[in-house]
This record gives sequence, C-alpha cells and structure tokens, in this order.
Amino acid sequence: MQDDYQVAVKTKTEDRTDSDNNDRQKDQDKRDDANRPKESSNFSAFPKKESPKIDISKISIDEAEDSKPQEPANIESAMLGSLPNDQPVAVVKTLSVRGLEYLFMSVALWFGAAGLAWTLLAVANNAASFESLALPVTFLLVSLPVFALFFLRLKKAELANPALRFDPSKRRLSQITQVVAFLACFINAITFVYMILTKVAGGGDVSIGKAVINLLIILAVAGGVLAYYWHDEHRSFKKI
Repeated sequence: MQDDYQVAVKTKTEDRTDSDNNDRQKDQDKRDDANRPKESSNFSAFPKKESPKIDISKISIDEAEDSKPQEPANIESAMLGSLPNDQPVAVVKTLSVRGLEYLFMSVALWFGAAGLAWTLLAVANNAASFESLALPVTFLLVSLPVFALFFLRLKKAELANPALRFDPSKRRLSQITQVVAFLACFINAITFVYMILTKVAGGGDVSIGKAVINLLIILAVAGGVLAYYWHDEHRSFKKI
C-alpha cells in the first residue's frame, strides 16, 4: 500500500515538472518571437483580388461580333483618317488662276524670243531667203500678239493687286525663264571663245566678224529677257 502511494506521488511530481518545462518553453518562444524582426512585403498590404470569371456560354453571337475591331472601309479612308483634321492630300499640284495666265505668257515669250533670234541670225549670216525665214517669222507673228495680250493683262492685275507679284506660279515660271536665258548666253559665249581660239590656232573658216555679230544677237535677245526678269523679281522683293 505504501509503495503504491510513493509511485503515485512520484508520477504526479514528474507530470508537474513536465508541465512547468512546457510553460517555460512556451514563454521563451513568445519572447523570441517578440524580439525577432518582422519581414515586410510589398504585396502583403494589398489584398489579392481574383479576376472576374466570365461565362463564355452566356455571351451571344452579336456581342462577340461587336467586340471585334472595326476595319476601315477602304485604304484611302484609313490614310485620310490618320491625317490631322482629316484633310485630303493633294496628289497633283495645280496652278492658280493667274498662274495659268503666267504660263501662257511665258510660253509665248519663249517662242517669240526664239523666232526673233532665229530671224536675226539668218539675216546676219546671209540666209535671209523666204524659205529659211518662213518658220521663225511665223513664230514671231503668232507669239508676239499672244505675249503682248497676257503681258498687259497681267501687269494691269498686278497694279490692282500687288500680291500677284509673289504668286508661286509666277515666280516659278520667272525663274525657269531666267535659267533658260542664262544657259543660252553662257553656251553661246563658250562657243564664241572656242571659235576665236580655233581661228587663232589656224583652223576653222568662220569669220570673226560674224561670230561677234551672232554673239551680240544672242546676248541682246536672251540677255534682255534675263535682265528684265532679274530686275523685276529683285524689285518686287525690295518693296517688301
């Protein structure tokens, strides 16, 4: 009987010791957790949101068609839609109303100047037969009245509206005329110098007098056209 009592007391004492040890271990773990630095996460503060689930079976065919990206009706509308203010692009540049008249005047001037120079050169080189003068005289008879008509008409319009002096069509044609007149003078000057050098070297049968007259005729016609347009263009810009 006494032995059973001692065993019971011993067992109870051991259980109490184990319970105390467990309590002390729990207290130690709590203190360790309190002293341990807490880890931070950028995603812990935001609750995770689940993406909404869409039931594909409930989507109708019409809704599926509407959700497709709309294609342009044609390529042209797509190109124009990408431009600011939906402005159309000019494929071919057209002349202004007065610009077309300046073109007519310039063409008449070119043919008239060519006919005049041709006629003078034929007379200077003793080739003034009716057959040789028929074509250049025809140029003169047709071109001079047309040139005079448009020249007077456009000069009157420029006096009434000075802004026409800066019309892009007029300036473009004026510059083309100046370039052509300059090339005519330049090429004939080169030809004259070449003929002189050839004559000095003992070659060539061209008369120096006729070469000088031919050069003067070209300089008078083409140089006169160049000088007029040069002066007119620079005078217009000096008045700005």
